[in-house]
Amino acid sequence: MTKCNMLVKRSHQTLGWRDLPNRVTSQENMPAFAAAMVDEPDLLAVERGNRDAFRLQVACWVAKLTAIIAALAYSRWAFLALVVIVPAERALARYVRNGWIFWSTLFLAFEMLAFDFAGWGKAHPEEREQAAVLLGHGGGGQRTPWMDFYLGPSEVRDGLDPSMVRGFGPS
Repeated sequence: MTKCNMLVKRSHQTLGWRDLPNRVTSQENMPAFAAAMVDEPDLLAVERGNRDAFRLQVACWVAKLTAIIAALAYSRWAFLALVVIVPAERALARYVRNGWIFWSTLFLAFEMLAFDFAGWGKAHPEEREQAAVLLGHGGGGQRTPWMDFYLGPSEVRDGLDPSMVRGFGPS
């Protein structure tokens, strides 16, 4: 997971974070998203924490707007509320982004396991089967949207330097 997490973070530092929530919550990922939360109650807690943090972030947006309107309409002292609101909103935004990074990392790791990228499936055969079922590839489907996004399509992955791929595999 650590190697996948570094890859996800590095990719989105370059590409931007804006599309990450849409990638995770796409219709294609919803069955795996739901199945992961049913199988692992801790993942449900992660998602609930992420959802609650986003709701608080929206409340901070409303509070910022209210403070600005109050400062313009009544007293400039109301701008002082922004000293508390803005850092809180930024901290919540970071928390929410880390939640999306977590889910993206998890789905990438599941795909790497299910499709035996860099030897992960051979090293963990039982988990490989579970990951394939979770992703809906139990019937032999070959779609790999997460590896395609982060590592390039299969044609590009096949041409990767073997030593780099080995470095990505289990230790």
